[in-house]
Amino acid sequence: KTPQVRLFRMVCPHSPSLRRPKLLLLTLWLMFMAPSSSFSPLGSVRRSPSPMLRAAPGETELSDLKSREQSLRDELRRLESEKAALLRQKKLRICIIGFGNFGQFLAKTFSKQHEVTGASRGDYRDHAAAIGCDFCHLSDISSYTSKHGGFDVVVVAVAIPAFVKTIQSLPRSLFQGALIVDVLSVKEHPKDVMLQLLPEDSDILCTHPMFGPESGRYSWEDLAFVYERTRILEASTLVSRVNGQGDEEEGRQEKHSRVDRVELFLSIFEQEGCRMLEMSCKDHDAYAANSQFISHLLGRMLRQQGLVATPIDTKAFTNVLQLVETTCNDSWDLFYGLYKYNQNSASTLLLLRKALVDVEWQLKEMESKDYSSSVSSEWTAKEKVQERAR
Repeated sequence: KTPQVRLFRMVCPHSPSLRRPKLLLLTLWLMFMAPSSSFSPLGSVRRSPSPMLRAAPGETELSDLKSREQSLRDELRRLESEKAALLRQKKLRICIIGFGNFGQFLAKTFSKQHEVTGASRGDYRDHAAAIGCDFCHLSDISSYTSKHGGFDVVVVAVAIPAFVKTIQSLPRSLFQGALIVDVLSVKEHPKDVMLQLLPEDSDILCTHPMFGPESGRYSWEDLAFVYERTRILEASTLVSRVNGQGDEEEGRQEKHSRVDRVELFLSIFEQEGCRMLEMSCKDHDAYAANSQFISHLLGRMLRQQGLVATPIDTKAFTNVLQLVETTCNDSWDLFYGLYKYNQNSASTLLLLRKALVDVEWQLKEMESKDYSSSVSSEWTAKEKVQERAR
């Protein structure tokens, strides 16, 4: 007798009818061969998995997701390491036109990785040497480039009202084939000027670092950097002017180098932890009129009132004083430029005036109602006294 039969008789000792040959074979198949059977084909009992060990619904999927997530993290770290190694190998020659406070502020970070030259009408040689970059006077810029070669990137960091004259006064050779970057607080104005005045073979990147020497003194982490790729020449445009022969392969190579040049410049701000915000110049100015301009406007207005700290200052009032200090530390030229060269600023000023009138009117209306209510109460009290007297 086989072990299976013995096991069958042990399990079903009181079922003689099941011992008929056909029924026996069917029963044995159900017991030993069917997938749902709790017995193995060898006759040994196959234990069901413990409820404690059985995978909960979705547990396998979650484990897979976590595994994929970790793989992506590893891949991201690998890409970041590869990118950092590539950035260390490439250097840009950057010229900063306008080497005042903001120009020097940018140069301190740019010079960590790239070759920087400051250029200005004033003499900032000592400041440039302290930062670790070169310097030349704007009047000598042509001879400087003839001696040392052209620049990959030209950053124009002058005051908004001086932007047009600065672009017009500089030699066109400085801009030819270079990436021209503005860092003005308004965007449509410099965009229009550069598209009109710069050589056609220059690339244009409109940017606005939403911070300065005060707010970015210790770190650029999480500070906003707005930019628009206004004009990056396509390969078809470059082919027609490469050595005057239309070398298609050389044109494609220059196209790639121009794209890399833009990305390499943007990487300066990415590596410093800035929040990179790509948007059109038009959208930027619409947002700025209701944020940057109105902040400067309120700061200047409150400054005129002569607000000072008191022993009972609230947190809100402390923030107001901080707003006054921050905005008024910037030059009047910046404030004027935010107004004159952003077509949305005049509307913002009118809306602020209307809002002030509306708030004043609401206060007067409430005061009038309060007065009417108090007069009515007085008359009611007098009537009650007279009634009691009668």
